[in-house]
Amino acid sequence: NVGAVEDVPRRGVLAALTPRSTRAARSGEQLAMAGLILCVPAWLAYFSQVTLLADGVGAAINSWPVLFTTAAVFLTGSLAAFFQIRMLSEYDQLDRSRPRLFDQTLSLIGSRGSDINTVTLWLSFVATVVVQMSHYGKPFEARELTLIMGLYAAYSAGWFFEGKLRRGMWPCIVLQLSVLGFFAVIRQQLMLTTQFWTPEYDVWASLVVSFGLTGCKQIFDLQHRDVRIPLMGTLFTLPVVALIWVLYNHLGTNVALLVVGLHSLMFSFMGKDDKESPCNIVAIAGFVVFVLMSFWSKLELRVIHAYSLPVGIGVLVLLQMFRQQIEPDTRNRIRLITLLVMIGSTGFYALVDDRYPLAFNLTLIAVCLAAMALGSFFRIRLYLVLGFAGLMVDVSSILFKVLRGMERSSRMTIVGSMVLLVGVGLVLGAIYYKTHRDRINRLLDRLRAKAGEWE
Repeated sequence: NVGAVEDVPRRGVLAALTPRSTRAARSGEQLAMAGLILCVPAWLAYFSQVTLLADGVGAAINSWPVLFTTAAVFLTGSLAAFFQIRMLSEYDQLDRSRPRLFDQTLSLIGSRGSDINTVTLWLSFVATVVVQMSHYGKPFEARELTLIMGLYAAYSAGWFFEGKLRRGMWPCIVLQLSVLGFFAVIRQQLMLTTQFWTPEYDVWASLVVSFGLTGCKQIFDLQHRDVRIPLMGTLFTLPVVALIWVLYNHLGTNVALLVVGLHSLMFSFMGKDDKESPCNIVAIAGFVVFVLMSFWSKLELRVIHAYSLPVGIGVLVLLQMFRQQIEPDTRNRIRLITLLVMIGSTGFYALVDDRYPLAFNLTLIAVCLAAMALGSFFRIRLYLVLGFAGLMVDVSSILFKVLRGMERSSRMTIVGSMVLLVGVGLVLGAIYYKTHRDRINRLLDRLRAKAGEWE
């Protein structure tokens, strides 16, 4: 058997020199033989490195012979594509009056070289990934490390040219996976052989990649859709992967806040020129998550409105930014539900639960005043109405709590004074209205016309 393996080069050369009647294969048998010539380099690469007799059958799947064979397969496909693109025209000009089997092989490469390269590129990439995964937890030898890093670097270049040749998203996606595999090999080797690399460095590395992709955003926008979408998909995926990695390795709240905060800033930077950009959705969601995490872990707040208010603000901001894409009725329904949740959750502690101090009433006042201010600024009546209603209820609640804690005589005096002031105000108001009816009506008409333009 060993002698038969060692005799393959001579037999391969003799087979390649077999005379043929035509330069191109004319039958299935001739085509199969021409294709088998392309398998000779991989055969030689594998059996030149594997040592079955010395190490047993298990040596057949050792990393080094498999990687070495993978490199031979990759080079065979790359040379096939190179021949079709750069050398076919020169070969066709040669006088081959006495063709051989290798002529039919070259003819096959000339017509299918790019397809062969695509197949070998996929096979080589998958084989390399399998070797890397099967070697997980064990360091590579120096020659294995050098070869697998070289393969991933070559795959990156190969998929780059494949993407230029064949329009599609897959070449760009696999190119990014090749780059990821290259750095994953380095990371695994450092973690297994040194104390240098820690999981925190993975987070910093992902942040560096995110910053780099963010800086290249304008370049991405100029690229073809097949290139732009995978790159933007990576940019949107990195924050999620980084946050999952932080949670999986228990890296702490500070690292999680760093990941969320910096990525939110990146996406807000990318969406600054287009308020309807999807980047703004991610940025606002990131800021909301940052606030929620801070409230829960740092300030240890355990009240509902500490979390409903940031979420509600995020929803209202997104609704305002994307209002042109949403029907008016839908916008108003979303605003109504969001404001009711915000004011209702805040008012629960201020109005219903007596265990909480007046500071919770002040929080409700601040929320209502903010709603009224935004309603006036954006000309939205719903903000103004709900904010004013909540404010009046909260002021009444504060007054009720103050009066309830006073003595009965003082309480009756204040209530009587208030009723008297209200009555005096109504009388004076009625008198003033009758004497200035026309001017007041004109003012009310202007206010109605102005409010009618509001949403």
